[in-house]
Amino acid sequence: MFRKRMLSLTALLLALSLLPFGAAAQEARWEEPIVIGWTPPDITGVFKTATDFFEASAADANENGFDVTIISQSPATHVAFADQVAIIEDYIQREVDVIAISPIEVEVIKPVLEKANEAGIPVIIVNLLEPIEGVEIASYIGFDNNMAARVTAYAVVDYFGGPGVLGEGEMVELESPDQYLDIEFWEELYAELEDEDKGGHRRPWRHH
Repeated sequence: MFRKRMLSLTALLLALSLLPFGAAAQEARWEEPIVIGWTPPDITGVFKTATDFFEASAADANENGFDVTIISQSPATHVAFADQVAIIEDYIQREVDVIAISPIEVEVIKPVLEKANEAGIPVIIVNLLEPIEGVEIASYIGFDNNMAARVTAYAVVDYFGGPGVLGEGEMVELESPDQYLDIEFWEELYAELEDEDKGGHRRPWRHH
């Protein structure tokens, strides 16, 4: 699910890049290079994962005839507000086609977002769904915590004896070491099991 969402995100970025901004736009815009500037708050955890999928999605687009480049820059720390502003200003100066941002602090970046608006560069906000007043945002991309909770629930069942890859229950052979254990993986795995089989064997609870 997460992989599909990131692929959808890049598809949206590409679609925005194809829009005819300005009178000089060409009909065959998709044949020209498309540069996406991405700036997360840092390069750890979920933002590292998001960056990986940006790059993977661009590679997939390039295999299908596009010429997409992802420029990824992050501040030195997740509290380096000025660094993120400087990165966005750099993207504007470089005239990238789209700017994707996961803001450290919304109010701090508002002035530079106005500059991006003035330059005609679409802005995508990642990991934030609440509208930012006073600036034009092309799209907001958030994370589906409900779906994440469902995946986590399956992983807990797996750990306590259900089929899967974590616990002492039936071990499932994965297609590859890089296979994504998304909601579709778990639903397909558990779809045909009887209720008594879904929990596998139960580990005894230990009381301290």
